[in-house]
Amino acid sequence: DFEARFCDDQQRYQGKSVDNDTPRSRILNCGYAFTLAGSASDDSFFTNERNGAHAIFRHVYSDMAMVALFQKAALLAASQRLTELVERRNAGREIHLPSPAEVRSFYDHFIEFTQNFWFDEISPQEQGRELFVQWHEHLGTKPLYAEVRQELLDLVQYTELQTTGSLNRLVAMFGLASIVLSATAVV
Repeated sequence: DFEARFCDDQQRYQGKSVDNDTPRSRILNCGYAFTLAGSASDDSFFTNERNGAHAIFRHVYSDMAMVALFQKAALLAASQRLTELVERRNAGREIHLPSPAEVRSFYDHFIEFTQNFWFDEISPQEQGRELFVQWHEHLGTKPLYAEVRQELLDLVQYTELQTTGSLNRLVAMFGLASIVLSATAVV
């Protein structure tokens, strides 16, 4: 399944029929490496600096690759930061949890990333959409996004439980104090 997973033939976007006389061009993409290959006899495409392969590669494909790689790097950094927020102490016997303010700050940053920099589609053109999906698949970006998001939601939920438990204890203490004061006032 090499061709299906890593190759994209360009003829369907260039409006040419594919036969033995037609120069072929192919994109090879494995996520971290990207190559545009073709026939040297196709001088209208491969040697045209203004709107041929060089221009398309520099102005379209390299930008798409940068966005895909940026998303992956940002998610890896977020995963690392989550790991650092929750740390084990005393030879692994005790877990140190972040403060609700630290969790909230991280949550705000993740929401900002999601709203400003996370998107599934980067181009209105079919080829651009397919290539971006291919980059996401090879880099494992979508599963990493889902993993970081779930870990963050778990941490937020746990922090809320801790906060709710503290509030419940505080309310119970005030309730007990009010009962004692009421009993003292009656006596």
